[in-house]
Amino acid sequence: MNKRINILFLINKFDIGGVQKVNVRMLNNIDTDKFNVHVLYIKEGVLKKDITNPEIKFVKMGEELKSYVNIKYIFKTIKYVKQNNIDAIHTIDPTLYMVGATAAHFTKIKHIRSQPNLIRTHERLNTKTLKILPFERWTDRYITFNESTKKDLNLAGVSLEKISVIYSYAKINEAIDQDNYENIREKIGVPENKKIVCSIGRLVKGKGLETFIKMVPFVIEDYNEVIFLVVGDGPLREELIQMCKEIKIEKYVYFLGFSTDIPNIVRQVTLGVYATDKSAGMVDIPRCGKVLISRESEIMGEYIIDGETGILIDSDEPEDYANSVLKLLNNEKLLEDMESNIKEFFINKFDGDKNMRKFENLVFDLVKNA
Repeated sequence: MNKRINILFLINKFDIGGVQKVNVRMLNNIDTDKFNVHVLYIKEGVLKKDITNPEIKFVKMGEELKSYVNIKYIFKTIKYVKQNNIDAIHTIDPTLYMVGATAAHFTKIKHIRSQPNLIRTHERLNTKTLKILPFERWTDRYITFNESTKKDLNLAGVSLEKISVIYSYAKINEAIDQDNYENIREKIGVPENKKIVCSIGRLVKGKGLETFIKMVPFVIEDYNEVIFLVVGDGPLREELIQMCKEIKIEKYVYFLGFSTDIPNIVRQVTLGVYATDKSAGMVDIPRCGKVLISRESEIMGEYIIDGETGILIDSDEPEDYANSVLKLLNNEKLLEDMESNIKEFFINKFDGDKNMRKFENLVFDLVKNA
């Protein structure tokens, strides 16, 4: 197939979030010599300005996404597909998955669905409807970002033959190549001799933030030249600040707030801590070459080789996380060795450029064999 493929990305919004970052990275990395790239989207957002690919055609198709207006978006998508000779639709947003699958079915083109991590305790309804409703049958290929989600999707009713694993579309040098460097130490007034341990993510329940805060006293009892950075915003912010005051650690913990510049922040920290097994998280830490300490889980075991590229902890106790943090803060040689191992591990498995070529080949094969 020599002609360029017309691919349509259906996107809900461009605000901060894991799904939104995937959309931005895919749009920036896709080869526009091989693809004519179209985007139908609903809401603007701060990440839209990060899309640097000038060849993409954007069309805004609405103001909000609610279940009762989905039919409107289905008809708009079908009309756009026909007018622009679209060959394939890609979706990742949960509601637009139904829109994309339906539009692809009725226009007889291909639908590719990237599946975010399934949080098993919250997605029982989704997995039940996956087996009952027709959208799985109207989807030609599912892409997951790890083997654990592939297993979950298969248990939900999708055959293994329809699932491909592509780990990441982030470029390995994403943090190094940034020009807009901002010195975080200067911003918060922290001297160079202080180590920085960070938590990154939305401040909500289920992210291990309470454990992160409760870990701090155990660390500073044995190692004083360290501060703790909480990056992100959310409903737990005031509760976490109050917790710091109650256990008298507020001078050690800095709440940086919402940021779109995560790679720049990560390259300035010493290490990260993600104290939950509820889902994958904080993978920007090892992706940018830094060590991550995480709660042991099947999914995080795909991003961390325990004892070689990071540390996995089979515990929810703050003191156990503190002991691992102290182990690395007190042993710079071990920290450096782990950082070196991370780079090799991520180049082999998580190179965004290589993985984008995998996606492109997958789409080519689906369209060619239509």
